[in-house]
Amino acid sequence: MNPTWLRTLLTVRAHRNFTYAADELHVSQPAVSRQIRQLEEDVGVPLVEQVGKYVDLTPAGVVLAEEAERLLGDMDRTRERLQAFATPSAGGLRIGTSTTTGIYLLPKILHVFCRDYPDVEIDFKVENSRIIERGVLANEFDLGFVASPPEAPEIVAEALLQDEMTCFAAPHHPLAGEIRCTPKQLAEATWIMREEGSATRAQCDRFMSKLGIQPRRRIELTQPETIKELVATGLGISFLSTFMVEVELAEKRLAALRTPGARMERTLFLLTHRRKRVSPVHTAFRDTLDRFLSESSRRRKGA
Repeated sequence: MNPTWLRTLLTVRAHRNFTYAADELHVSQPAVSRQIRQLEEDVGVPLVEQVGKYVDLTPAGVVLAEEAERLLGDMDRTRERLQAFATPSAGGLRIGTSTTTGIYLLPKILHVFCRDYPDVEIDFKVENSRIIERGVLANEFDLGFVASPPEAPEIVAEALLQDEMTCFAAPHHPLAGEIRCTPKQLAEATWIMREEGSATRAQCDRFMSKLGIQPRRRIELTQPETIKELVATGLGISFLSTFMVEVELAEKRLAALRTPGARMERTLFLLTHRRKRVSPVHTAFRDTLDRFLSESSRRRKGA
């Protein structure tokens, strides 16, 4: 199988459209169609199908795309290991992170790292946890930061720190004045939630399932800042990391709801591929990360 054809298949999967895939790959739309057709002829089964205005993968296409991520990632990692013999100190760092760490934790760490290592090129992308895991698997990211353990056995997950979750509303919302919200009250509220695929949404779904909550109305958004703004209007309630709302809670622009059950916590993880070459740049970044987490832990204990 031609690696170029496999990369084209992954790009088509991402965009569900031949034209958009062609734009990203900087080739013509007929070239994309031709590569997909050649790949189908090579493997002997249909890989894509037209569903309305979208192009989706067939079941066989889904399987091949999953294997292609692993195969192409292994090829890239092998190339990196060989290049290390020629340029052992060369470097850039590609970081993929979920929203919580990407907005509320890593910027502080990157500030220190870039100050100490100004010549290192940083590629920093914020996506949901599911996309980050796939990116580490496909070698699109050197390091991944997520809020849920990975599913792929090729990925190593290291626990970094605990993150408490908070259910919150506007101070003038009716539930903000309750001594303890009941599951029935929570179910009748409008929930402004993260999208499917985010670790925060998965944690929220587990919280609801535990309490037997079926929300009367849901609004799904991808940006926590937008979620907080909508909640502040009194439109509904939400469930996010305490890291994301601690400033607004302290300033009383939002109010934490008292909900049934124990404290809701999750673990933030650092993801790497088992076969990933550890470069001097990776080691330097990890040293910066460890120092930051150690100092943060001392500050919390001293508070």
